Amino acid sequence: MKELILVNGENKTTISIDDECDEITIDRWHLIQDYELTDYQVGSTMHDINQRMQELDKYLAQKKFDEALQVRKNMQQTFLSAKARLNYKSLQFGCMISSVNGVKLTDEDYKEHN
Repeated sequence: MKELILVNGENKTTISIDDECDEITIDRWHLIQDYELTDYQVGSTMHDINQRMQELDKYLAQKKFDEALQVRKNMQQTFLSAKARLNYKSLQFGCMISSVNGVKLTDEDYKEHN
């Protein structure tokens, strides 16, 4: 476990981070994996959108319409993620937070916001 201390003027916030696999509950581990998979398959940046467009062009040129349809669906999700400013890597990192100012987070805390 590592601690981050954030200071803003006279305010101090201490964040504890579980940085080892055996410190993270299985539910949080699954959530981290879900975010990783979503980031890999969909993404949320202009670079990801450009990659989807290149994939779409490739499948259309090859007349692989089922694959092209899946890429188009992923691209729509990429646009929505970018518009909402989602960052799946940051969400993964957030799942590693175990406490804030000594207040422990539970698996239920993560489910409320997922």
